[in-house]
Amino acid sequence: MKDPRPGGPVVRVEPLGVELTVESGETIIEAAWRLGYHWPTTCHGQGACTVCRLEVVRGAEHLVAPDAEEVGALEPLLSGRPPRGLVGVEGAAGVEGVAGMEGVARMEGAAGVEGVAGPADVVGASDLMGVGNLRLACRVRVTGDAVVRKKGVHRVQTVTLSDDGLL
Repeated sequence: MKDPRPGGPVVRVEPLGVELTVESGETIIEAAWRLGYHWPTTCHGQGACTVCRLEVVRGAEHLVAPDAEEVGALEPLLSGRPPRGLVGVEGAAGVEGVAGMEGVARMEGAAGVEGVAGPADVVGASDLMGVGNLRLACRVRVTGDAVVRKKGVHRVQTVTLSDDGLL
């Protein structure tokens, strides 16, 4: 069912607590960029690096099902292998922001660990067709409200220059 509000669905991004209104046809990362937020990525929305991945906390039923490319990009993370862009990098599963199997296992139900949702809060693996509760912000589109978790999202700071170009 399509969201009836004129502004579109709202995606709440934790731990920042910001609410992004997502326009029709937009991905979550595109909505963040349009609204002036930095979203961590190294491939800038091409679906190759997996740095933009997020954890779905609530509202998985409002996410468009992942396509084969998204599943293929996330599968190495779920199997404990480094993502495609980090293949051959020694210890890549231990690189900050790159989950190995132990990181994925924690995200899928380590209740009581700060910043990690418990089993009642997180979508089960079967709900997202084999990608657990992970999705790529550059690929996922929404049809209704959702809550996601992604560290590193922040408001982009802007500076206004005077007419003479000086700060």
